[in-house]
Amino acid sequence: MVAPAQRQRRLPSGDTERAAALVHALAHGAVDLALAGHLTPDMGRADPAGLVEDLLTCLRAVA
Repeated sequence: MVAPAQRQRRLPSGDTERAAALVHALAHGAVDLALAGHLTPDMGRADPAGLVEDLLTCLRAVA
């Protein structure tokens, strides 16, 4: 997912594996927090998918 997005300039260029690890770490951490009850509409005002989308939006802004 990251490599094609970098080639299309939808994500910043750079170390593809590191960028993929960043997305994976955020997704994994967000899901873990949600499953533990620490990430709900009331706590953190976010859900895992929304946080991943926020990260991708930030990365696209610098691409």
